[in-house]
Amino acid sequence: MKNTHLLSLVALIALVSVGHAKVDVKKLVANARVDLDNAPAGIATAISQQPKEADEILTGAVVEIPERAVAILAAALEVMPGHAKEFVRISIIAQPELSQEFVSTAIALFPDQASEIIATAIEVAPEDMKSAIAAPGRGNGATFDPSGRIPGTYRGKPPSPPFPAQPIKPGIVSPSR
Repeated sequence: MKNTHLLSLVALIALVSVGHAKVDVKKLVANARVDLDNAPAGIATAISQQPKEADEILTGAVVEIPERAVAILAAALEVMPGHAKEFVRISIIAQPELSQEFVSTAIALFPDQASEIIATAIEVAPEDMKSAIAAPGRGNGATFDPSGRIPGTYRGKPPSPPFPAQPIKPGIVSPSR
């Protein structure tokens, strides 16, 4: 049954891409919902094939598939990178409780647009999330570390080297030598 829905999603995307039909967002999202692992890719493909309807497709997907909303936004941003602010705005309006995750995802993909993305997010985010979004390094980028630890350490211990500096047994010689 899963393959049938995936096949119908692919057929719908192909039909839309050829230009024979206007995208049926509800049907597209329903088919994508059946296979949650591939939902972001399916939605991103539909967005890339129908850029004029990208806002409608993204809104429908984020609303109807909230458990994959952040991944859907990331996939949409990758196929249409010039729409980062617009897609973050749409996603926050559709799922305001995921505002911080949406902003973090967009900033991770487009760090050079961080200030514009944050400003756009603050405009539409719920009041209780605006300060968290606006605080630099506090939940809106790769610099956020909730534990307060130095990256690469485990409970204050320095990170271990990636490969033993010496052979484990002194008499053994590495095969690469």
